[in-house]
Amino acid sequence: MENEIKNEMNEGTSPKKKSTLTFVGIAAAVLLVLIIVVFAVVNSPKFLMGVLIANTPDAVTDFLKAGTDEEPMYLTESHQSETTISMNGEDFGFDGDIEAKIMSAYQNDTGDLAAEVEVGLGDLDAITGGLYLSGSEVALISSVLADKYIVDLESAAELGKDTTLEERIKGLLVSDEDGELTDLMNRVKDKMLELRKFALKELPRATLEKGKEKIEIFGEDKNMAYVEVAMDEDYFKDWAEIVLEKLADDDELEDLIVEIAEYLNDGILADDPIDTDEIDLKDAMDDMLDELDDVEVEVTVRIYRDGFTPVAYEVSYQDDYSEGEAFVLFYLSGDNYHGALDADFDGEKAYYNFYNNGKEIVMAYEMEDMTYDLTYTQTDKGVYEIEGSYDYGYMGRGDIEGEMTESKNLTTLEMTVKSEDDYGMDMKTTVEFTMEIDGDITAMDGEIKIADAGEDVAKITLQSETEEVKKNKEYATEGSIKIYDVYSDMEYKIDFENSLIYGEDAEAKLPSWSKKDDVYAGISDMEALEDLFDKLSEDAANGFEELYSVIVYGGIY
Repeated sequence: MENEIKNEMNEGTSPKKKSTLTFVGIAAAVLLVLIIVVFAVVNSPKFLMGVLIANTPDAVTDFLKAGTDEEPMYLTESHQSETTISMNGEDFGFDGDIEAKIMSAYQNDTGDLAAEVEVGLGDLDAITGGLYLSGSEVALISSVLADKYIVDLESAAELGKDTTLEERIKGLLVSDEDGELTDLMNRVKDKMLELRKFALKELPRATLEKGKEKIEIFGEDKNMAYVEVAMDEDYFKDWAEIVLEKLADDDELEDLIVEIAEYLNDGILADDPIDTDEIDLKDAMDDMLDELDDVEVEVTVRIYRDGFTPVAYEVSYQDDYSEGEAFVLFYLSGDNYHGALDADFDGEKAYYNFYNNGKEIVMAYEMEDMTYDLTYTQTDKGVYEIEGSYDYGYMGRGDIEGEMTESKNLTTLEMTVKSEDDYGMDMKTTVEFTMEIDGDITAMDGEIKIADAGEDVAKITLQSETEEVKKNKEYATEGSIKIYDVYSDMEYKIDFENSLIYGEDAEAKLPSWSKKDDVYAGISDMEALEDLFDKLSEDAANGFEELYSVIVYGGIY
């Protein structure tokens, strides 16, 4: 009886087991199909092309940030810098010293910015000039000018209690308060994305392929995956016709173009507005379609990739009138980076190559008749060998070699540059430099010797000492540069000192100005802006003419 009951129970449960197993089997099969489909889609050339193009802006942005340390303190903190450079004015015919003072300051709490220069030529009155920023107003004030000149940038960006210089500049350039502009930019972005997707979708399957090929990265050949579209004349015409017909019927795009024109007409194009009645996208595209029959173009675009990250573009084209090709590399791997450009357009060539792979830094370029190549190679811990050469055609050519050593508190550099040209120049320049850190003091000493045909002609020496007065907040530097000319047996000495302050003690002092009393214009008032620059041009011409007379007749002679 018990066995019968068990058998009945088993018989009752067996269909459930079968159902569960069947469901699991179906789910696994569906999942497998999905994986195959996703894998096929993800690896299709058209999909890869779209993803890589979409990811290019971020990849380029990340590459441009490579090799940079933390943001400079002057971008994030209030700062004030004052530098004084002086030398004996008698060597140049002045009574008294020649002195130049350079000051710059920015305050996070006010958003005030000041940049000033003051030049003293012996006993003549000092020449001053400054550029200042307060609120949205930029002021140019100088002793050479009879008037003060102010331009209102009309930025509505609000200043917070701690607005960094970087935020301040961004706020002036792009105001979030301009809702119309923000809306237009967002719509342009969306429309461009829509058109890009359409153009990629319409690429003929036969023009697309993917594969692998070796490209040079960090001085070595590296096998990289790529996706490519290659269109001959027929494929290009067929594809271009589809895209142009799509644009011709895009009423939304035409409306957007008209709105952008109207926005510009209300601002920077107020004096010379665009006639929006003349905007007819369909006519423009129809004209291009009519001309398409006469176009003979072959285009190839190849994108090298590391996963879904683009690392290089290779483009070539040819038509009835011109041809060209370009390879652009922006490879990033951790802290190491490699950038390169190799282009040839109608025989005009340009080549740039620079990389840092942790052990070697390479910088090279070639343009027209100019070539330059410099390599820093780490040969031992803290030891770098420097080798290079340059050829600037008729301007000369030469070789560079040297060695740099780095330790915790000491850096030394020894370098020699040999130069010659077709006119008999035979120069040799030797450089010796040391930088030593001792507690709060950083001392630098340098010497440059220049010899021509084996004979010394000049020597330049540098000595400076920087004290960290307050940890990460205040620094004081003083030093001198001496220039000795063997031919004239003259020595010139330039003394310099600098004070640099970060934080709450930094202050940007601004002169006063007003819209009522000074030459003033809003950035959107083109007529007033044109008048301002006309007055400034005339004022500057008169001021510098008077300054020249004072220097020549009241100073040197």
